[in-house]
Amino acid sequence: MTTDPGSASHAHVSRALLGYYLSHPDAVETTEGLARWRLVEEFVERTVRETEGAVTDLVERGFLIQTTRAGGQPLFTMNRERVDDARAFVEGAREGEGDGDR
Repeated sequence: MTTDPGSASHAHVSRALLGYYLSHPDAVETTEGLARWRLVEEFVERTVRETEGAVTDLVERGFLIQTTRAGGQPLFTMNRERVDDARAFVEGAREGEGDGDR
């Protein structure tokens, strides 16, 4: 297997791995263990970004209500006035109708 140590991807992975060892100085890992850690980290980061986007969309559509707490993360609750619309939105996606209209 050949790698290009000068590539941007290689540098990104090198920094991520070094950051892992800085945070866990007593860690002893195999290459496979490190790869699994990276997969989990990347999956979680991607999932959080996707969830943030979806939650923003649902707030903009009026299905969810965002409550901001001082010094804390925002909380989201169902907008009970839009329950019927929310059901129609979910059912439309299940039936392959796409995202529906706002």
